[in-house]
Amino acid sequence: DEQLKSNQNKKEFEEYLISEIIVKSVKSDELESRIKEIKNTIKIEGFESAAMNLSISQSAAKGGDLGWLNENAISKKFRSKISNTPIGGLSEAILLNEGILIFKVRDKRIIKSEISLEELKEQLVRSEKEKILQMYSASHYDNLRRSISIKFFNE
Repeated sequence: DEQLKSNQNKKEFEEYLISEIIVKSVKSDELESRIKEIKNTIKIEGFESAAMNLSISQSAAKGGDLGWLNENAISKKFRSKISNTPIGGLSEAILLNEGILIFKVRDKRIIKSEISLEELKEQLVRSEKEKILQMYSASHYDNLRRSISIKFFNE
């Protein structure tokens, strides 16, 4: 409802072409050095290569590419970090439960929208459902991965 109210009179929306890297959490005393290490790897290898090699997110196989995302599909916590990042730049490191998140903003654009309130509501509901489904599927996959053991036999 909050998102609907804030967007019902908007005629223009921002979209961001972004990529992400999520790396496993580290102890708080190692955090600064880990973030510097990640940024150094990005500088040397490039963002896409670093994402493929370091990231634990599902987007790692695509070099961290998330594609174009409408500002409504991005949570407020991330939106402020992304909107303040210049094109081609890296966002500040964001601490998550599952790791450290860094965005790369590859492009920004403004979309003029003639979307009805009902369509906007459907988009927001769909976006929230997808977020929850991804969270549950990642949790389920992690539980399965931890519970299954694979034994290798030498021939």
